[in-house]
Amino acid sequence: MFVDVSDITVSKRIEMLLDIARGMTYLHKRQPPIIHRDLTSFNILVDKDFHCKVADFGMSRAKDMSNMTRQPGNLRWMAPEVTLQQEYDEAADVFSFALIIWEVFSRSLPLHTLQPAQVSFAVLHCLIFSVQAAGEMAYRDVRPPILSADICPSAITTLMQKCWAKDPKERPDFPSIVDFLLQAVEQQDVPHAPSSIPAPPLSDPYEQMDPTAKKSYVVV
Repeated sequence: MFVDVSDITVSKRIEMLLDIARGMTYLHKRQPPIIHRDLTSFNILVDKDFHCKVADFGMSRAKDMSNMTRQPGNLRWMAPEVTLQQEYDEAADVFSFALIIWEVFSRSLPLHTLQPAQVSFAVLHCLIFSVQAAGEMAYRDVRPPILSADICPSAITTLMQKCWAKDPKERPDFPSIVDFLLQAVEQQDVPHAPSSIPAPPLSDPYEQMDPTAKKSYVVV
């Protein structure tokens, strides 16, 4: 998903997220459910009208398959339970989706302000960034900074926080996410986020995308 979204309205960005959530709902409602395991912005195809399609199923597995490798996919978007090599299910894809929500509104990679040691090879440099980001999210409960309401609607922020909850059981499923986003598009407003589980308290608003800012992440 490499597109300039600077001129895209909030409603259109929500529609893009709705497309992705619908695609993931299709996968998760198969029998047995299919876990994508590599849901990242790199694996979202966007056409000229900004319609989105979920792609790249090389890491995908049916939920009842025995060859569920412990750490599939891109580390930067990886759910904590996957990074920690614990048992995981469809909720791992929901965590990855939360980071895509953040990307769509922030126009930056998740935890892009982390500063690893200087490395001369670009590929190794990217790998270190991803490993560090995964470790921060899994071991220190770090998440990308909360965006200010003028950048991302507050209810979308609440939805995002529910989706990246540390406990997989606290994350909404994709059918609930679709219902929420569909209401947002149809009503041209943002309703309350799905799930009866309270969202984590909001951190201080993240006023601007400034790599030199002291507060480059939040802990949930």
